[in-house]
Amino acid sequence: MKKPRAHIVCTAVHIASPCPKKWEKLTPGQDEKQRFCSSCGETVHLCLTETESIENTRLGRCVAIPKAGFPPEIPAWMNMTIGRGRVEE
Repeated sequence: MKKPRAHIVCTAVHIASPCPKKWEKLTPGQDEKQRFCSSCGETVHLCLTETESIENTRLGRCVAIPKAGFPPEIPAWMNMTIGRGRVEE
């Protein structure tokens, strides 16, 4: 499976209490953009665009978003913020 790459960083979603889990350590889910966390029992949704980040956050989902300042040539899964966020209007 091809690893996703970070293209943009979402600035509209704020995750106040990031999860310490790492994307690559979570159990692969239904598709390549979902992973299962056995610690909390949540499905984590990979968001590589601002639209995906906002939509998944508004649905109350746990999200994985590439951190700011990470070059786009580095695989996104290497530097993620994971957790439940809120959309900053």
